[in-house]
Amino acid sequence: MNKDGIFAFISTNKGNIEIELYYKDAPLTVMNFVGLSEGAIKNFVTKQPYFENIMFHRVVDEFVIQTGRSYRNGDWRAWLFFPR
Repeated sequence: MNKDGIFAFISTNKGNIEIELYYKDAPLTVMNFVGLSEGAIKNFVTKQPYFENIMFHRVVDEFVIQTGRSYRNGDWRAWLFFPR
């Protein structure tokens, strides 16, 4: 099926997830997510694409999934990189 837009495809051990990214509504957020996902924005901590081999730590059915990486003493954070 051909669809217009930008999509993220996530493979998990529970199945696959397709996410539409709303680049017209949130261009910097989408740019940041795509850059981190593809590795175009360097992840200086793990040296791999940011979301590679990462787990979801919060899942609420039909509402939200959340993920992040733990660095330095269990400190969970998402790294956001935006142009100045």
